Amino acid sequence: MEEGSAEWLSALRAVGSIVNFGHYEQDNDFNNGAESIEWLVLDVQEGKSLLISKYALDCRPYHTDPINITWENSSVRNWLKEYFLKTAFSPEEQNMIPTSQINNDRSQGRNNSFVSGGNDTEDQVFLLSYADAVSYFSSNDARACEPTEYAKANGVNTNGSGKCWWWLRSPGKYDMYASYVSVGGATGSYYDVSAEKGGVRPVLWVEYKENEQLIGESDYSEEQMHVSTENELLFPGNVVEFGHYEQDNNLQNGEEPIEWIVLDVQDGMALLISRYGVDSRAYHTSYENMTWEKSSLRNWLNTTFLQTVFSPTEQDQIQTVTVDNGKSQGYSAWGTDGGKDTEDQIFLLSHAEAEKYFATKEARICMATEYTKKQGAMFLGAEGRCSWWLRSPGTNPCNAECIAINGALKFEDYVSNTRIVVRPVLWIDLNSDVS
Repeated sequence: MEEGSAEWLSALRAVGSIVNFGHYEQDNDFNNGAESIEWLVLDVQEGKSLLISKYALDCRPYHTDPINITWENSSVRNWLKEYFLKTAFSPEEQNMIPTSQINNDRSQGRNNSFVSGGNDTEDQVFLLSYADAVSYFSSNDARACEPTEYAKANGVNTNGSGKCWWWLRSPGKYDMYASYVSVGGATGSYYDVSAEKGGVRPVLWVEYKENEQLIGESDYSEEQMHVSTENELLFPGNVVEFGHYEQDNNLQNGEEPIEWIVLDVQDGMALLISRYGVDSRAYHTSYENMTWEKSSLRNWLNTTFLQTVFSPTEQDQIQTVTVDNGKSQGYSAWGTDGGKDTEDQIFLLSHAEAEKYFATKEARICMATEYTKKQGAMFLGAEGRCSWWLRSPGTNPCNAECIAINGALKFEDYVSNTRIVVRPVLWIDLNSDVS
């Protein structure tokens, strides 16, 4: 897909798409110049996309000497920064690659590795961590990678199917080892940092938000980009599709349409709640007194989720509403202050609303998507029943209310629990002319 085109910009916004960006020698024929690099879109957040090269582009050791080393001081990091970045991308392309804060703490290693990953770094080009490789790829097959002819010529180790092993930035089992992905796609942590036959799959963020006005045709037709206003969709209990988000945890096939249950219809607007738990996130990033107004989950829903999931046309359909956070919306026996009312496009149900819109606890039972399970959601049974957040506070300001796995109300958890799932709620304008 041609870089800079409307189709290219549109593909950048779709997880699982393949886009071209930059040039690097790949066919090992220096007479025909460097070839366009193909990248897999791993993630989309707030006007930028996370890319990993489709193929292993080169063969290099993690570090030139067999010594204790971390990502910060590794020779492969220096090579990516000083050589690859300047060789593969024009000055204009380099300006599209933001400098990112790279997390190198133990949580990024294998099973929260006891080996220190060193200081966090600021990089434009980097490698995936062990945790990233597990999170962004749904299986060994999805992680398995082929090298380019140029990487083969430089000595990359391949198996009979032509796949190679490739480096991760996280430390290995010991300080002189680094993590990697095997030829079969399994994650491992036992390669000596000076091993010379490992493939390199660069990773980077590309900013596209400033170029959004260039996007022409979308991957979806206009009929698919907004909720239909046909009369049969106006009744509570019906299911409609609106927006796209990763759900089957197969990043190769792109994002899936989100299914929503119609909860209410009033004055030409419909209240929707996601049919499934779309993600697993904490109500707030730290354990502290918290209300819906100040929560990190509210911020995520109204920035990253809103901008990633919905096209500009769809965003125009989503109404900004005043969300009632008074004590009347919480469980009366707890009586905890829910904080100030808020103005939101995306929000969560309150205790009172969950009781109003779902007549029984069976109706409140929610299933997690495969993607949500992979993000760490706590779930039960093969069908994936899960607990999901409400915006109302719990028995104290450090807790928030949630619906239990069996659908019961009057349940709560620490605001910092990352294993509770999210069911976004929104009002859409059924009378907007978006056809």
